[in-house]
Amino acid sequence: MVNRFIHHKIYWILLTVVALVYLIGVTVDVMEVDAAQYAQMSMEMLQNKSFLQVYNRQVNYLDKPPLLFWLSSISMGIFGINNFGFKLPSILASFVAILSVYKIAKIYYSEKAALFAGLMLASSQTFFIINNDIRTDNLLIGFATFSIWQITKFIQRPSYPVGFWVGFGIAMAMLAKGPLGIIFPLLSIVPQIIYLKQWHIFKAYKIWIIPVVIVIMLIPMCWGLYQQFGNKGLYFYFWEQSFGRITGQNVWKNDVDPFFLVHTFLYAILPWTILFVVAFWKKIVYVFMNKFKYTPTHPEVMGIFGYLLATIALSQSKYQLPHYIYIASPMACLMMAGYVDNLSKKSLITWGKIQLIFNILLVIFVLFTVHYVWEISISSYIMISALLAIFIYIFTKVYRYSFIWGGVITSIFVNILLLVWFYPNLLEYQSASKVGKKINELGIQDKSFGYQEFGFTTDFYSKSYISVLSDNAQVDSVLKHHPYIYLYTNPRSINDLKKYKTETVEEYNIYHVTLLTFDFLNPKTRKNVVQKTILLKIQAK
Repeated sequence: MVNRFIHHKIYWILLTVVALVYLIGVTVDVMEVDAAQYAQMSMEMLQNKSFLQVYNRQVNYLDKPPLLFWLSSISMGIFGINNFGFKLPSILASFVAILSVYKIAKIYYSEKAALFAGLMLASSQTFFIINNDIRTDNLLIGFATFSIWQITKFIQRPSYPVGFWVGFGIAMAMLAKGPLGIIFPLLSIVPQIIYLKQWHIFKAYKIWIIPVVIVIMLIPMCWGLYQQFGNKGLYFYFWEQSFGRITGQNVWKNDVDPFFLVHTFLYAILPWTILFVVAFWKKIVYVFMNKFKYTPTHPEVMGIFGYLLATIALSQSKYQLPHYIYIASPMACLMMAGYVDNLSKKSLITWGKIQLIFNILLVIFVLFTVHYVWEISISSYIMISALLAIFIYIFTKVYRYSFIWGGVITSIFVNILLLVWFYPNLLEYQSASKVGKKINELGIQDKSFGYQEFGFTTDFYSKSYISVLSDNAQVDSVLKHHPYIYLYTNPRSINDLKKYKTETVEEYNIYHVTLLTFDFLNPKTRKNVVQKTILLKIQAK
């Protein structure tokens, strides 16, 4: 009982610290383009009270399902139009995933393995990324993993309440990212049913509550799509947006290499990369060598196939981005927890040494990156040194008990460095958000416009809709109603504005902060790729 108590105590302490690091990420501005667009659209939905029809800067929007916009707009209605209001629902969805993977692991493995599964997921780089750069992935991962947990319970003992929660989880995942919300749970659950020969589940009459709940919950979104776009909206949602990327019907294509999502996941699952590779290889070999026959030491295969089939399916898309594969993280952590649960004492010691070396190298790499890329003040170096000393002290205290705990501590330290010193410096080059804050500070929303420059964060941080002007005729038209106006523009456009009296309010550096290159990260070459934008006050001469 004493060991179990200590186990839970440390688990909750580490999970609480991870949650606090997520909250540090709330202070980091939303990033152009996707997260900024979603923040602006959530704000627009709140201000217009248009919840069934979705708009993007007053234009009909047909791309992502509305759940993120619904939840974030409600949250901002409570907490205000700010980072916290926008990010909170997505962060909470992350904890739904953490709880769910813990519960799934507890069904098949020991309590210790379940705790490890939740901790590994919470401390994976995937979750630090998605809780900083908010997209639809948090909601998809949270509710898809929740539905897998509920389906597992339903298979064990079918009941109407559990069936309702299965339908709820799948419907919420579909409201987050379309049909993928039902496909990903099935990619994990179907192999498990086959593995355990649980065919009885398809004969349980209570299973019919699941599609009923899904259909009822999708009705509001479908009605809004039909009102706004007709049958085209429904076709896009149920087919073109997801499957059209495989068939070629969707116009988005970037033709990345076939293993793009494979090597991307090796970064996304940090600091558990080596453990993941070894666990996946050993478990997949074991399952196939045993001809897919159930053995008590390997009670589940959903972890293996949840990752493998998701990777294969997503790799068929002609358009891929790194965050696509994040959905595989919960099942990967389930797989790793099961692998660790079966390790001998000798193997655990070996793994402790491997993970220790990897943790040290990871910390050194991040410390060097922060030092090399940015100019860090003396006070910041003092803070980093103090933080490093605390990290080393805690690390040496917990590492002897579990290399998993040591990995979590390493992940916490690394991401504090990134969130406090890397991202804030990086976002100094996102001028659109800085302009939006300046507009809000000066209270000049009704007099502010973009001129051949635009950013979703300008809208979000100014808490208003900033129209974009494209020529002098439009500027003249606006000046008829205002003695002066403010323009967010760039030096290249100054020649177009010679006929006006101009005053520079502020000048900014600009760079696409989510598309980092070595030339930008290298302080010696950064000036070659960074451009300028300006906030001008103009009036007729």
